[in-house]
Amino acid sequence: MSQLAFAGEEATNPRAYPASYRARPVGEQWATVSALFPQLRAGEPGPAGHLPDGAEAWFVVPDWRALAPVYNTALAQAMAVLARVRETSLSRLDRLGPDRLRQSERTVAMAARVPRVPGSDFLLVPAQFGARHRGRSIRHSRELFASHEYGLGAFALACMVMTHPERLVQAEQLYVDGAGDEYSASDEEQYSEAPFFRFLDGRIGFGTSWIGYADPFFGSASAFVVG
Repeated sequence: MSQLAFAGEEATNPRAYPASYRARPVGEQWATVSALFPQLRAGEPGPAGHLPDGAEAWFVVPDWRALAPVYNTALAQAMAVLARVRETSLSRLDRLGPDRLRQSERTVAMAARVPRVPGSDFLLVPAQFGARHRGRSIRHSRELFASHEYGLGAFALACMVMTHPERLVQAEQLYVDGAGDEYSASDEEQYSEAPFFRFLDGRIGFGTSWIGYADPFFGSASAFVVG
């Protein structure tokens, strides 16, 4: 498949982050995640290091494997925590099992190269929150990923939204697609959709959408492998 197979799937006038949003310091994120997931080993964050090309900041995310043996179960736990700390409108929660939602092969392979911070169940992930691929369809964003870049899924994004509440606070802003997950709305397992988070009527909205839709209000979040 040509790198430009979906080049036309870019919207005009893409939105931006809210003016109030800034990536929070690693220590502050660490304290928030520790409080939200007290069953996990917290340890100490240690030095973050140099950000790889394309990353906006370091984000503290629990290793989902420390929460559950299956990604979908860990995602359900993260969504429950999100619903406790923010007003939410979460669709498809009853249809997020392994028969519907899965991580992409690229994300599984590349995320496995991100080590836990020693003595903890947390990861330090160099990532961007959607602006790099704003206005692009999810599948076009995927084909433009750099060699060291991979899509973030709903679990990581739910945790990042919890540590960065200013990221989703208004209607007129850039929302975020989870290009690291694949979703099938059909019993035929077509996996032609992906999850998203948005702000709707004063609440965090969660759902899924077709990967070929270019929307100026959305951008795919991604992470980067160091070295």
